[in-house]
Amino acid sequence: MSAEEFLPTVHCLETLVPELLQVSNHPSVPTQSKNCLTLLACGARRWVILRSLYDRDSHFFIEFETELFNCADWLKKFK
Repeated sequence: MSAEEFLPTVHCLETLVPELLQVSNHPSVPTQSKNCLTLLACGARRWVILRSLYDRDSHFFIEFETELFNCADWLKKFK
């Protein structure tokens, strides 16, 4: 699997964390620049969570025996 297939795109991260658009529109504001890494980390975590739920080809995908599961079940399998 190549990096292009595995890594999230900038557009994907901006969709998952809309606050990143504010940082990219106003990069000179110091507080937003410092916050950028936090927002990127949040976007990456959300991207991994979505892949664990929906992308069967992902290394993160978790399969459950039943169609219904709760957050605690997912977290147990994810860890």
